[in-house]
Amino acid sequence: MPSLTAEGLIVERAEEIRDGILDELETYPGVGTIDRTRLDQRVDGQFASIMADRLDDLGQALVAVRDARSPNNATGRQLDDLAEITGTFRDPATYSRCDVVLTGDPLTVIPAGKVVENAVTGSRWVLVEDAQIPAAGPGAGVVQAEEPGAVLANPAELTKIVTGTTGWSAVTNAFAAVVGRNRETDAALRVRRLLELAKPGGGSANSIRAGLIALEAVTAAVVISNNSAVPATVQGVPLPASSLAAYVWPATLSSEEIAEVARVLWERGPAGIEQVGTQTATVTDVAGGVQPVAWEWATAVPLVAAVCTVVLKPGFALVDVEDAIVDVVIGDDDAPGYFPRLTVGQRVSVLELSCEIADAVPGILSLSFTFDDGGGPAAGDYVPAVTEIVTLAAAALTVTT
Repeated sequence: MPSLTAEGLIVERAEEIRDGILDELETYPGVGTIDRTRLDQRVDGQFASIMADRLDDLGQALVAVRDARSPNNATGRQLDDLAEITGTFRDPATYSRCDVVLTGDPLTVIPAGKVVENAVTGSRWVLVEDAQIPAAGPGAGVVQAEEPGAVLANPAELTKIVTGTTGWSAVTNAFAAVVGRNRETDAALRVRRLLELAKPGGGSANSIRAGLIALEAVTAAVVISNNSAVPATVQGVPLPASSLAAYVWPATLSSEEIAEVARVLWERGPAGIEQVGTQTATVTDVAGGVQPVAWEWATAVPLVAAVCTVVLKPGFALVDVEDAIVDVVIGDDDAPGYFPRLTVGQRVSVLELSCEIADAVPGILSLSFTFDDGGGPAAGDYVPAVTEIVTLAAAALTVTT
């Protein structure tokens, strides 16, 4: 039977429960020893097994209820409920979109809702708005994937008309689709919940960092603190006693944006703790006093080359996956890829990057990476200093087989 102890919830498995029921039955007068090699042929054995299964189901339900109350164990809707209590909401999936070229009789109107299909992958796309073929030349329209998430469409793949209309004869796409975003994973939601929980508070390194990256102009930051009463080197950074150092990225902020950084550092910084750095500013407090703040700009480590080597499934060619991999690794302003999402001090994880590509790009059997920061190609994770941020330009990324 399930029991709640000082160590937590204890749940027996079905076999243990069945044996316990049989042990109790054997204590009743006249029952005697039950032959457990023939339980499937005995009424008492069959009854014990049925009861054990029912009690096992109850125990597993209790485990699920317990896990649903823990942010570390809850999943799906249960995790959503826990995160929403503190104001964090899961980012939903978004839809991929693509510009298409429409060919047919002049002045033909193609109503919104008409469906075209990716001739390679079979994914279906819906015309977002009414489109008209002009008197001269082909028309233009925008289609959206029927399913949300990272649905791909390479150039010249959206060529099959599924639900047509009179006067419309052909469709194609000159450019790859703007890929949608998958629904935020449980793991990502847990991390974002912790970061957002730190925003209302003040004084902690996480709170200061949360306040900095909440600024529209700041894309990454890290805060390092020395809480001891003597000077110390923390994560490779020498700090005076009772001090902190914030490293902010990018370094190309306007004067108004710098003032916002200074405001966050003053409002979130612990009282009486020195802020160190070569970048300085002043903030006027509520009493009219002028208060100094300081920080450093994070150092960019631009990789001069990155090579993604892929092994493809039968039927796929490099041209089928190359652009999609670049989208995952680099992305664009609307949908930043893996590298633009890196923060200060964050390692480039080959495992994380490979999983993102595998989830978003069909046709890949396996892949590997080498990175070069100017010292020559090296395989495995790239680990920057805690004050550095790794960047990669699309021109420096090569996808090969």
